[in-house]
Amino acid sequence: MREADMVDVDRRVFLRQALAAGALFLPVSGMMASCATAGSGGNEQAKGEVSAKNPLGVDSSAPLEVITFAGGLKTTFPEVQAAYKKAHSGAKVTVKGMVNINSLQPRFASDDPPDLIDDSGAQKIPLGTLVGGKQLADLQPLLDAPSVDDPNVKVRDTLVDGTVDVGSYNGTFHALNYVLFVYGMWYSRSLFDKHNWEMPKQWDDFLDLCAEMKSAGLAPVGYAGQNAAQYVTTTLLTMAAKRGGPDVLVKIDNLEPGAWEQPAVGDAAAAIEQLAAKGYLLPGAAALEHTEAQTEWVKGKVGVYPNASWVENEMKSVTPKGFDMVMSPVPSLGSDDAMPTEALYASPGESFIVPSKADNVRGGMEFLRYMLAKDNAMAFTELTGSLTVVKAANEAVEPKTTGLESTQAALQAAGENTVTYIHNLWYGDMHKACTQAMADLLAGRKSAEEYVKACQQAADKTAADDSIEKYERK
Repeated sequence: MREADMVDVDRRVFLRQALAAGALFLPVSGMMASCATAGSGGNEQAKGEVSAKNPLGVDSSAPLEVITFAGGLKTTFPEVQAAYKKAHSGAKVTVKGMVNINSLQPRFASDDPPDLIDDSGAQKIPLGTLVGGKQLADLQPLLDAPSVDDPNVKVRDTLVDGTVDVGSYNGTFHALNYVLFVYGMWYSRSLFDKHNWEMPKQWDDFLDLCAEMKSAGLAPVGYAGQNAAQYVTTTLLTMAAKRGGPDVLVKIDNLEPGAWEQPAVGDAAAAIEQLAAKGYLLPGAAALEHTEAQTEWVKGKVGVYPNASWVENEMKSVTPKGFDMVMSPVPSLGSDDAMPTEALYASPGESFIVPSKADNVRGGMEFLRYMLAKDNAMAFTELTGSLTVVKAANEAVEPKTTGLESTQAALQAAGENTVTYIHNLWYGDMHKACTQAMADLLAGRKSAEEYVKACQQAADKTAADDSIEKYERK
């Protein structure tokens, strides 16, 4: 289970806890100048001499603490640790994986956060809250630093399109989303071959396939109502964007009046409603968590699972040999859609952040710089089966799994026809409300019209709340 798409904790809870602990939210000023502000306990942050070999001015003797998310991708970046230690031999590097990132709140409140955090999972800290509280460093110096592979090429020029936009808040780059997540309809190629099935490109044809799968004794579509209904939200919004064009999602992100009431969103909600109405969803899914529902899928009890490219690695320990997990784009609602059938949701995710009050801000950015080296990014993909935002690594890596192979093929077929949304990163309460509305839609507790109404009400509430900082997507 991953980062931006999970249900965020309530932003007001974080603010209350931070204020109760006496935290002062101080702005980060400047670029590298910001790295010289006070760290925990009022001590000056670690700073070394800037040179060609040390472009970020890292103190090579300063300890570095990194927190990774021990979810579906599960890695502590051993290659990156080795590279960092080689460049900064006097540094003690500690990398720890954890699931409950939200448990780091007290450390933010006491001005003693880790130096680098993978803020992901169901228990992440809402990025909008951290940005609004001036708790995150400006990562512009990282973007402007020379890349590890070629000192004549800046880091920003090694990244796939959209990486900077997704991690920026009103023009300031606060989060490096390291993994290129590709969403779609995931299924067993061997199961489909056995039944001579093909993944349809149009929704009506997909419903016909669901009828065949149900007749064959399968639950046609799986989901997890307890903690991952938002996977189906991505399916819905992908269909809406294909129907009405990418601006459908931009309007939702920008909290434009009536954005959720756009006809394309309503059409997509009606399509999802059909799955529940026709009995095409996994029985009991409303009470399941994501790994439970996904286990039913890899056991061969479910035909199709809407999910993203992390799922292959997340489920590899229980996936039987010969399952041959693959993905296809979400079906189009009709032949008159604004975008081609090959269009799909692909977006940088897995948000890595450097707290502004960390003791070693420069070291946190330096660790990210080494994560973005081609060989290290390729090692990550080979371990996890997920692509990164490093262009050269994605072009060079040879797929060793069926899931990664199908993901690369889908991206190539889509070309520039990819879509994304960002409101789930910006507005935690709104995302939580819309996720609950999706759970209600899938469980038959809400109609498509009621789903749209609930999401629009959540958006209107967010737009009217002056205490919530607003962000704009161009």
